[in-house]
Amino acid sequence: LLAEQMRAPKPKIRADGALRFNQARHPLLTGDVVPIDVRLGDEFTTLVITGPNTGGKTVTLKTVGLLTLMAQAGLFIPTAEGSETPVFSKVLADIGDEQSIEQSLSTFSSHMTAIVSILQRLPPPVLRPGSGHALVLLDEVGAGTDPTEGVALARALIEHLHARGVRTAVTTHYNELKALAFSHPGIQNASVEFDAETLRPTFRLLIGVPGRSQALTIAARLGLDSAIIERAKSFVGEEIMAIDRVLSDIEADRRAYEYELAQAALHRTEAEGVRRSRPGGAARRTGRGRAAWPGRVYRPVGHQRHRRWPSHSRRSGSRGWLHESQGAAGGAPDGRGKGHSPATVPARAEGTRRCCSRSARINQHPRPAGRGSHSCVGQVSG
Repeated sequence: LLAEQMRAPKPKIRADGALRFNQARHPLLTGDVVPIDVRLGDEFTTLVITGPNTGGKTVTLKTVGLLTLMAQAGLFIPTAEGSETPVFSKVLADIGDEQSIEQSLSTFSSHMTAIVSILQRLPPPVLRPGSGHALVLLDEVGAGTDPTEGVALARALIEHLHARGVRTAVTTHYNELKALAFSHPGIQNASVEFDAETLRPTFRLLIGVPGRSQALTIAARLGLDSAIIERAKSFVGEEIMAIDRVLSDIEADRRAYEYELAQAALHRTEAEGVRRSRPGGAARRTGRGRAAWPGRVYRPVGHQRHRRWPSHSRRSGSRGWLHESQGAAGGAPDGRGKGHSPATVPARAEGTRRCCSRSARINQHPRPAGRGSHSCVGQVSG
């Protein structure tokens, strides 16, 4: 009953391999939920998710963690068919802000306390496939402290988990962490999509594309004074603005590619429908893949094009007409039964005519009716 309510099929459980969730939905969200496609453990084992606030980064981590635990507990999961997950030896997460006045924990110290606990609970380093991986989910890694030190700490932590073979997904706003995907095989960027036209997140997860935080854009959308926004833009370094422009161009190119791909698929579907609706289906094909049309080919004669009739393509037709003509002129067989000897061929007339089927000059004389009669319309030369 629960699976029917969530529209949840049975996932594939593997001892080892990649995590692939197709059209995954958070099991506790209701209403119009945007599904995500996420994978981890095939081409890469570490996923660095960037993008704007309120864009869905934290929800992505929670969705991956909850669906993994549901699958390993024997429950169906709210995804599309074909989703699969390996069996993880540990599923560990640091998500949200656990600051506490009673325990004198700030945002940074609460994150560090959780990360230390995660590192202590990790299984031994994975030395061979199938020996059991751990899944670690870290939200806003390195946040809550000086940005320079936070970036350095986050990078060292990501590299440590990656070297141990841990399946890791982290979210961050640090631009420096986006560069790890270009220097470390097995680390991949991802981002939550942001619509530049509506200035709102679409909540789609884009693997392979680094994202932008869009802090100033979101602040303007939430009502912050425009003068403050413009003043803030003047403080942003030119290098950061250049990186944002490059990322914006990449996102625009990706959108254009997706649009062209969708249009091509639509045109292909329409063409298939038209082809199937024609009487008799598609044109018959020959062995060489060309359409077998009932009409014959045309062959040029002089500067004109004339229809090539079947008798033109048969040597027997031209030979029969020549034999009949020579017989009428008194010629005799040449002894081999294949024609007349040159001595018996009538004298050449003044004018000669070029035959379209033999491309040779032949004697001009009256054409007898019947088999092999010739209808060449070539010009007469004197």
